Amino acid sequence: MEGDGKEINKLPVNVTSLSRKSAKYGVAIAEEICLLVAEGHSLREIGNMPEMPSFRTICRWQYEHPDFREHIGIFKWIHAQDAAEQAVEAIRNVDLDAEDAGLRLRKAEALARTLLGRAKLLESKNNPFKGEE
Repeated sequence: MEGDGKEINKLPVNVTSLSRKSAKYGVAIAEEICLLVAEGHSLREIGNMPEMPSFRTICRWQYEHPDFREHIGIFKWIHAQDAAEQAVEAIRNVDLDAEDAGLRLRKAEALARTLLGRAKLLESKNNPFKGEE
C-alpha cells in the first residue's frame, strides 16, 4: 500500500487512513459531533464512524477552536444528566411482581451503579455551572 512504512515520532502510521479522514472544521460537523457526545459516544468512537473526522482531527479542532472544546464539555455534561436519569429509570422499571424480580433488580442496580458512576465522573469534569450561584 502507498501509506505503509511511514513513521511519525518513530511510530508506524498508515498515511492512507490519515488522509482519508481529512476534514474541514465547520459548524455543521461540530454540532453533529456534540450531539453524538450527548448520546454517549466517545470522541474516539466518533472518530471511527464513517463520514466523521478522525479522533486526531477532533482533538486538533478542540485545540484550535476553544468554543468547540467548550461545547463538547457542555454536551458531556448533558449526557451525564441523562445517564443519571437512566439509572433511576432502570430501577423504577423493574417489575417487582415478576417471577425473577430479584435477578432483574440486581441487574438494574448494577446498571444504575455504572450509569451513576459515569454521570458523576462526567458531571464533575464538565459541569458548565460550577462556580455559579
